[in-house]
Amino acid sequence: LLDNLSDFAHLHMRFPNGLRSHLFTSRLNPYRERRLTVVGTKAMAVFDDVEPWERKLAVYRHAVWQDSGQWAFTTNEPSYVAVAQGMPLTRELEHFIQCIETRAEPRTSGEEAIRVLRILTAGTVTHTKSNS
Repeated sequence: LLDNLSDFAHLHMRFPNGLRSHLFTSRLNPYRERRLTVVGTKAMAVFDDVEPWERKLAVYRHAVWQDSGQWAFTTNEPSYVAVAQGMPLTRELEHFIQCIETRAEPRTSGEEAIRVLRILTAGTVTHTKSNS
């Protein structure tokens, strides 16, 4: 809608260990949706920030296999994992201030921040090149 701003972003990443990720975000989404899904070989975890606190983090232990050339699967009800209540950014800022005041080691390092910035920069460069 605005020439200088992207309305949505897709980010596909491949990591050296073979893991892959797909991220999609849109500032125009008509629904309040704040969901992160992580799929593994034994389970799938879904964090849904719209859910009540006791149901925000669900773990699904589905199974998929081949049987006589056909795909088969079982689905199970999710189990819920407790998460700390509160606004994440507020908790991050409180942790940051505590680390400054007590000289404690932060949960995430400066090196981790640099890795995140590199990913964001790579996405920005790709976007800029594709719109030129």
